[in-house]
Amino acid sequence: MAQWFDKLAQLKPEEHDTFFERCRQEDPETARQLILLWKQDQARETPLDKPAFAQPLAAQFREETVDGPTEVRARLNQLPEAIPRQIGEYQILALIGSGGMGTVYLARQSQPERDVALKVLNMQLPGQREKERFIAEANILAKLNHPNISTIHQVALDAQGHPFLVMEHVQGKRLTDYCNAKKLDIRTRIELFLEVCDALILAHQRGVIHRDLKPDHVLVHEGKKPVVKIIDFGIAQAEEVKLQTVDNGDGPLGTPYYAAPEQLQPGEPVFDIRVDVYGLGTILWELLVDIPHWEHELKHPGEWAKWLKARCEAPHRSAAERFANNREALEQAARNRGTNPKQLRLWLEQDLDWILAKALAINPEQRYAGVTQLRDDLVLFTKNKPILARAAHTRYKLYKLFKRHAFSLITTTVVATVLLISTVSAVYQGRQAIHANKKLRLQNEKLTRQQAFLTNLITAPHPNVAGPELKVVDLLLEREPTLKTVFERDPEMEAHARYTFAKLFFGIDAYQQALDQLDQALTLKMNLQKHPDLEALAMMILKAKTLKRLRSFEASNELYRHIIHLLAPQNNPESSPMLEAERLHFEALGDYAHLFYLRHKFIEAEKYYRAAMQGQMRLLGESHADTPQNIAGLGMTLIKLHRLDEGENLLRRALEIQDKILDHGHPQRLSTLSNLAYALLQTPTKASQAARYYREAWLLNQAHRGKNHPVTRRSLNGLVRAHMAEGDYAEAAHLGSLLYQEVCRPDQLHTSECLNAVTNLSGAYAKLGAPDVGLDLIRQNQAGFLPSNLDPLPAHARLLNNLGDYLIKMNDDRAAVPVLQKAVQQKIEIHGEKTIPTWNSKCNLGLALVKSGQVAAGLCLLDQVVAQSTAQLGSRQWLTLLYQTYLAEALAVSGSPWEAKALLTAVDKAAVSNPDLKTRLDLVATILTR
Repeated sequence: MAQWFDKLAQLKPEEHDTFFERCRQEDPETARQLILLWKQDQARETPLDKPAFAQPLAAQFREETVDGPTEVRARLNQLPEAIPRQIGEYQILALIGSGGMGTVYLARQSQPERDVALKVLNMQLPGQREKERFIAEANILAKLNHPNISTIHQVALDAQGHPFLVMEHVQGKRLTDYCNAKKLDIRTRIELFLEVCDALILAHQRGVIHRDLKPDHVLVHEGKKPVVKIIDFGIAQAEEVKLQTVDNGDGPLGTPYYAAPEQLQPGEPVFDIRVDVYGLGTILWELLVDIPHWEHELKHPGEWAKWLKARCEAPHRSAAERFANNREALEQAARNRGTNPKQLRLWLEQDLDWILAKALAINPEQRYAGVTQLRDDLVLFTKNKPILARAAHTRYKLYKLFKRHAFSLITTTVVATVLLISTVSAVYQGRQAIHANKKLRLQNEKLTRQQAFLTNLITAPHPNVAGPELKVVDLLLEREPTLKTVFERDPEMEAHARYTFAKLFFGIDAYQQALDQLDQALTLKMNLQKHPDLEALAMMILKAKTLKRLRSFEASNELYRHIIHLLAPQNNPESSPMLEAERLHFEALGDYAHLFYLRHKFIEAEKYYRAAMQGQMRLLGESHADTPQNIAGLGMTLIKLHRLDEGENLLRRALEIQDKILDHGHPQRLSTLSNLAYALLQTPTKASQAARYYREAWLLNQAHRGKNHPVTRRSLNGLVRAHMAEGDYAEAAHLGSLLYQEVCRPDQLHTSECLNAVTNLSGAYAKLGAPDVGLDLIRQNQAGFLPSNLDPLPAHARLLNNLGDYLIKMNDDRAAVPVLQKAVQQKIEIHGEKTIPTWNSKCNLGLALVKSGQVAAGLCLLDQVVAQSTAQLGSRQWLTLLYQTYLAEALAVSGSPWEAKALLTAVDKAAVSNPDLKTRLDLVATILTR
């Protein structure tokens, strides 16, 4: 191949095609590599990728504006002879650059008068394959409308019939050059990079993958505000473009120095958006480090195979490793960022190194799943929050918490220490006046042991952890057995310590361990006193909460009833502080309301939530952390009762209060955020708002709880449903697939998480026009639907309902009937007879019965649903009207069109403002027309 390359360099341009054809006949594989190398050699635009003769003019025209005819003539006089003076109506002013697919010129358009970038198919590559790829690019770009993506103006043919593309001419510098010239710091560079991410996210949502991202393709236009622009989607691939000729032909797509490793392999083209994640990673690397991520130049064409192997297999090396033997490069990079080498290394050695390593992973499975995830991690980094690219260990999360709230935490620690010392001192002085010297010494020793134990618990380093990171409660499990030894002669203090441990276990979701500690603490307390004091009652409340989290609902219910009885004003011990007793009483009422909520007893839940909320507002005020929690609980209960406006207003109020008094990532705030998203999702026109809140909850839950925490997965599940509701079915399917892979492993098919994931993903497939795929997905998971040793799950009942609905839509009504009968049976068992979830499944069952020939039974069932809904919700409530459309459809298909039309009279007026009603109304109208 080296001889061929030397020979090629001696030939005239018009002789190249003939030479290439002769090489193909002799050795097709070597010819393929030769053509690839020749293209790349001719298309280089940086020290790694640039044609030397074109660079001065290209750089000049990127940064200058051409204004008048005199300047145009001056530019024309400078053009080399090989460059055309005119293409169509466009005067060529300069060569901007040349790539494997085409050549880009700076051109002047007369009407309207403006400078444009004109990209024409490389005249030495006039094959049908290249033309089709070029046209495909034009169609792709025409779909992209974003302030950070260069605009396409026109697609046309030149005099020889070659297609060319007229695009916005972006005047500016490369993003990396702009940042260095302005000496921008790391955070500002990341903020500009996030604009690039936003543009790519839009492209991916439109089904477009750039596949040639590199620093040369991201420019900054300097106006009143710098604007970042992605240019040259020259090898972009739209997922819907299925042209056989738009493939990787003679070589891999993309620039070898920046392309993802999988792009450089021969074979079918890569359509995975993770190639763009890799490309963005190379841009981010140079933006932060200056030196290219891959800097080993191909010195001779004969070394292509060896170079390619090294390029594709070389693991990511951190910036610290790259700078280790290049002090000069480190110092220059620091100067470009307005800092010093030591500070720059600190920036690059922690979270940014993790983010770069994940984005630039050789294996695409180890990269970010998409640009959204890369962007989200960078946003978390800028806010000093735990990123997703590294394991979310407790020490790391608390370290990030410390960075965000250093002053507050230090102040709190100092105040707590002063209070502890004051308390010890007060106890010491009080006991001194009452007890003898011997008892005083024993008390002093006890307090010293307590202080030493707690100090050691908090500050002792873990033996497996080195370095300066925070030393926190990682030793909780390890230290718990020492409680009995430390407080051997003081059961009261041991009970208090075990209660403290229980609260810590509860806070990290270790509920069984929390329950064990509470049982021991309560046993110790009740052995010391005849009637429970306030601390014992607080322990009992936490135990009831823990039983609730462990889904031991009956045991939790009995304990709450006992606690509320004990805390009733008439039963309060006279010695109990009234304020604290009332506070515990209202806390217990709110917790008890939540237990009713979990058991779908919403009428009872509303009663107890109102009592708790009103009592807390009077006693504590709305700014106490307990108050907004019960406001939110009442709001969700009203949502479940379909009092949507009342519920939404309460949830917004709760979130507003929590934003003032809680940290952004506090579990209570995140719970309210998800609940508000759920409430908004009940109104179809508010789906976009719901998606925004669900995404925030998902990201913050990942950062604070971890990717695989059940609460994180629930917020992702909600985000999938929100995208479904707003009509973004592709994003719903994408996120739904991620969730499905995480939660539907063979041993998890029976879980609520898996059933919800299957329900949503199958729904997305149906909306994307592939209901058979959704149906197959449901059937594949049927084996795990309901093991005999488990209670019926709401998600299982919903899934059965969806399966029946699918079968109806696919005209398999007889098969749908037994599936829907099972769904109705389970919903009655879970929710009750006269409830909305049960009515929803009964409507589907009634339709299936009518369509399968059991007309009387189906109409009777639908009549029953409408009557019950009217009695409970009212005749004008939209759900009642929705159920009437099901009855109308059943009447229409069973041969009673006049009755159906009469029934739809009331629905017709309400459908104007309700999309769900309108969809159903249109369906029945179509049936009646037939």
